[in-house]
Amino acid sequence: MITLYERQPFVLLAGNQGFGALEPLRDVMGDYFLTAGVAEQNMVTMAAGLAGLGFLVWVYSCAPFCYARPFEQIRNDVCMHGLPVVLVMVVVGWRFFLHEPDGPASLRELRVLNPAAKVSFSPDEWQALLYLRKNAPPDAVIMSNKYRTAYFFPFSGLAGQAAFLEWGGNVVDEFAMRQDPEDNRLAIINTLWTTTELAIFCNTIAKTKATLVIEYAEAPLQVSPSACLRRWWQGPAGQVTIWQVPER
Repeated sequence: MITLYERQPFVLLAGNQGFGALEPLRDVMGDYFLTAGVAEQNMVTMAAGLAGLGFLVWVYSCAPFCYARPFEQIRNDVCMHGLPVVLVMVVVGWRFFLHEPDGPASLRELRVLNPAAKVSFSPDEWQALLYLRKNAPPDAVIMSNKYRTAYFFPFSGLAGQAAFLEWGGNVVDEFAMRQDPEDNRLAIINTLWTTTELAIFCNTIAKTKATLVIEYAEAPLQVSPSACLRRWWQGPAGQVTIWQVPER
């Protein structure tokens, strides 16, 4: 953060300090470092006000206190006005953020980056998560090739409500496509996303346990899935489409 500050100065509002983590940054930032104390709603509203005056503002706290407690202020004061406020969350709370009933999918202007998982969420991806969370049946098996890109989409955040095909080795593997040892997910996905033969695509889908297929505009299928799949949901921006596999 010191390097980022030296490249482009910003105001930092800290909701909590401890363990000597922020003192080096405070010493460098001087008056640009503000301690808001245990007043997270006020801190976010203050950040929005400073951003409205032209400052680039960062807000720092433990995750539950950075997004959950001031959720209304994030939505009303920051997102609705499109203000340049960066929320820096640490420690616990990411799973809770994913599971909030009115969570990030309702914050259309919010872009979320999680360096621990190397994951970046677009508004359509958040909408897809919310739709799946509310509508995917408990025995669903959802197939996607997202994990083969630079980051993976955390479908496992919905574990317990649906079984997902995701990054190899995650906690839902045994409930997803690898229930059958003969299932080779990499080969299946490679076939589905590279074949230009509709018959091969449809036959491959029919042999899997998948009930839903997620297609991203950045990595589109090479055939028209509508020949053997039903469009179940599509994001407002058209970046994510969920296809439903007919009952076998």
